[in-house]
Amino acid sequence: MDTLYFTGHETFYCRNYWLKKGLDLLWTGKKFNEEAVVELGVGKNMVNAIRFWLKAFALVDEEEQPNELAEFIFHDEKGIDPFIEDPATIWLLHYYLVTQKRASIYHFVFNIFRKQRIEFNEDQLITFLNRKVEESGQNIHSSSIKKDARVFLQNYLLPTKTKGIEDDFSRLLYELELVQRFHKGEERDAKNNKQPWWFRIDNKFRADLPYEVVLYCIKENPAYGNAISFRQLSSDQDSVGTVFALSDSGLMHKIEQVVKNHSEKAVFTDDGGVRVLQFKSDIDHKAILKKYYGK
Repeated sequence: MDTLYFTGHETFYCRNYWLKKGLDLLWTGKKFNEEAVVELGVGKNMVNAIRFWLKAFALVDEEEQPNELAEFIFHDEKGIDPFIEDPATIWLLHYYLVTQKRASIYHFVFNIFRKQRIEFNEDQLITFLNRKVEESGQNIHSSSIKKDARVFLQNYLLPTKTKGIEDDFSRLLYELELVQRFHKGEERDAKNNKQPWWFRIDNKFRADLPYEVVLYCIKENPAYGNAISFRQLSSDQDSVGTVFALSDSGLMHKIEQVVKNHSEKAVFTDDGGVRVLQFKSDIDHKAILKKYYGK
């Protein structure tokens, strides 16, 4: 099993401006040391959190230098969306957070856990993660796993009690509406007699997810060749259907858009119920995504 990564975020969810601030620091040749506290204008714990999230979103290499993906998205001159003004960029970042496994909880939740439980509470999520750690044979304290579960939910959900508009809406991933929060019947917590929160991650149509992002992620998946079955795209680990929680109709709509807009290079066939997306020739997925952004 791959090395598992839990905590490192100092219990801070990722703010939507942190990735750009951290990359700009590195692009000026500076490092995440004591001077970064002054450069970034945040406390030491937040500096550590920014450092962690850059790794989690696969925006830096092993030497903690901005990589090609960082330049593609965040560079002031070359980047498609340096200030994350388009929700498409958040979808793209979510894809890398899940698939690059530098923050293990995201890979586990979207690839495995949500397929086992349509609805879940925080305790069930923590129990599942503890079991995965035990299976790995690695020594990760249960308190670290509990903190990760809390931060995971904070990343995708707005708070139930407001702390102010700027703080509430700075959560990077909440706009995706991937995680829903709800109360289950009249259930009450035995400790405080309050209704506990339950959560679900449903497969949905995802009309706000551009087909260009889906195409980009399909072509960036090293497991695929030029012919990919609908089943692979829908339900494989790290597939677009799995990572983006797409319904079959939603995924089909994205494929239809790919074929409609790039018919000279992409075709979708259905031969006896075997549905396959085929790329007849090289398709420049990066150029297509840049065009979406007007670059």
